[in-house]
Amino acid sequence: MKKGTLIYWSVSDFNTTTEEISSAGFEDFVPRNDYRTAMLKAIREYVKGEEKMYRRFNDTSASVSFAILIENPTSTDYTVRKEAIITVDKTTGAASHRSPEGWDVTPIKKAYDLAKDTLNSDQFRRVVLDYVEERGGVSMRPGGGIYFVDNDLEAKCLPKLRDLFGKFPGKTIFYEVPIYDDSATLIALEDATSAKIFGDIDEIVKEVEDKFAKGVPVTRRQIESRCEDAQVVVAKIRLHEKNLRSKASEVKHKLKAVEAVLNEMLAKSADIVDPSEFSGLLRGL
Repeated sequence: MKKGTLIYWSVSDFNTTTEEISSAGFEDFVPRNDYRTAMLKAIREYVKGEEKMYRRFNDTSASVSFAILIENPTSTDYTVRKEAIITVDKTTGAASHRSPEGWDVTPIKKAYDLAKDTLNSDQFRRVVLDYVEERGGVSMRPGGGIYFVDNDLEAKCLPKLRDLFGKFPGKTIFYEVPIYDDSATLIALEDATSAKIFGDIDEIVKEVEDKFAKGVPVTRRQIESRCEDAQVVVAKIRLHEKNLRSKASEVKHKLKAVEAVLNEMLAKSADIVDPSEFSGLLRGL
């Protein structure tokens, strides 16, 4: 009996538009394409295939700067020199640069102008990935690339994907491989599904711990947000419970334990979370 479908895709380098993606019914998944993102795409295109790299710095609410650097490896040494500094106004999109006399900014300017109005292949991949995960697809590999879509979910997931990939023949290919409910398949699905959900639960705690590690205060509102994240995981468990099989109870137990810690912190009157109290509760899990 067919259990579901494995899906994966191939995407060449190409540009499309927000309108093309939206017209295929993916308007809720169109990625941000603001001035910062557009310049980042342009600079990545500029340094690609060259002995160059870039670093982002002074990223504020008003502007962001990028340093373009040239690598110079030799048989005995390795040096890096600055080629240019580019700054983008996040409100107007105006871009300025500081560089040695004679440096040609034209390639980056052309790439930036194009990037402001288009989505590249990386952004297209992001659209597809976000859609697949939101529609209940499960990554079968830690690094992604191959996803399982259950029979029960295929009707609300696959037709729109076929239409989207069909818009870009020669640039994209969408693959579908049916799989069946033999014992090896069920074990693979149980492992992949539980690994994903355990990872989601761990990420809820990690977000808080990372802030503590950086010395950043954690507020009550941020703990409430983590509780909202936990409810997203609850919905995920319900959706995939039959594929979790024997690991369903273990996953539920871990999530409840994390929710208990979050609720314990919310029960306190303080607006800022005490790192030692939070860590102490975690150790009790």
